[in-house]
Parts: sequence; C-alpha cells; structure tokens
Amino acid sequence: MKPLRFAARTLRREIRHGELVTLAIALVLAITALTAVGTLASRVEHAIVASAAELIGGDLSIGSREALPPKFAERASADGLRSNALAEFPSVVFAGDHSQFCDVRASDAAFPLRGTLTVRGRDGAVAVAHAPPPGQVYVDARVLAALAQPIGG
Repeated sequence: MKPLRFAARTLRREIRHGELVTLAIALVLAITALTAVGTLASRVEHAIVASAAELIGGDLSIGSREALPPKFAERASADGLRSNALAEFPSVVFAGDHSQFCDVRASDAAFPLRGTLTVRGRDGAVAVAHAPPPGQVYVDARVLAALAQPIGG
C-alpha cells in the first residue's frame, strides 16, 4: 500500500470519529487566545509607556542621588534635545493640626517637556502652566483635602 493513500484513508477515519476535529478546534482556539493576549499586552505596554512619559514630563529620565555633571545637559543641548532639572524627595506637609505625607518635586521653568500641566486656581478656572515661580508650589487636590485647606489657601 502506498504511504500517501494510507495517510489519506487514516485521516478520513479520524475525521469521522470526531477526535481530530476536536483537536483542530482546540488548536484554533488556543491560537486565537494567544493572539488576543499578545495584542492586549502590546496595547497595555504602549499605554503605560505613554503615561510614564507624561508623568515624568519627558521621554527619558536620568536620575542620581548626587547632582548630575553639567556635561549631561551640555551634551543633550548639543544633540538638539531639550532638558530640565528636577529634584524629588518625600516629605511631610503641615497645616495647622493636620499633616500629610507627600512627594515634593522641584523643577526649573522648562517642566514639563512633554504634555501639559494644568492647574486650578482659587476661582476654579483651569489653566495651562509650567513649573511654579520660585517661592510658590502647586499642590495636589488630595493633599489639600487631607490638610483641610481650600484651593489657594
């Protein structure tokens, strides 16, 4: 008997019994599930990267416990990149008898390099802003609520 004819006859027999059809359906379902999970993972990764870039105010962040050497900013400027200086540290903020743990971020006037920073003033109007002027701060609404302070207070 020829091997090809034998294989075809065996395949027909397996299809009639239904076991091969079940296996094929399971294979298609597995491939579909893996494709869906891969697509979802890719979309989540892109969203996280976009959110991270917006959170740090740029596309790349270089951090150090010590001040970075000026050659970093000089090289970035020579390569046509925009940069700004940030200092971040945890602290406790006090207002009267209330206190709140928060992260403090100090920046130069170039912040943010990517996206926009919106602030709400005392009158409730929302405005696009850059880093606050020296001696002033922008406070998250949750910190104000925890300190029982009004906006602009």
